[in-house]
Amino acid sequence: MSVQFGNEMPKEFLGEFNGSDNEHAFCSTEEELFMRLSDLAAKRYCNCTIYQFEFMGIIKAFLSDEPLPKLPIELGTTHFGSPRPSAYGILLNRLRRPFSQALLRWKYRRVLRTHRQARQAGLCKKS
Repeated sequence: MSVQFGNEMPKEFLGEFNGSDNEHAFCSTEEELFMRLSDLAAKRYCNCTIYQFEFMGIIKAFLSDEPLPKLPIELGTTHFGSPRPSAYGILLNRLRRPFSQALLRWKYRRVLRTHRQARQAGLCKKS
């Protein structure tokens, strides 16, 4: 597929979609495309999955002959993706992020401290 980010030249990427299971769908793309979509959605909505799900829906539509929007398709304008968060939701995500990151760092340090104490007490071997 040919993908263009902003004013950059279009670039070719490989993608694969597996929707053989009715409950789960799997879409694989090149790492660069996956990361660029994540960064773009995180900057705009503070939620990395929005463009990835929409992109997966577009690929699925190409393969299953579903009706497609007019080409070239611009992410954020199709019905394939999840609903966009409201301005309030974006603000809430931006305010919540430092606290959730601090909580995760605290949990990680706590696990490391527990493991260190167990090693010092001789309860487990250092790997």
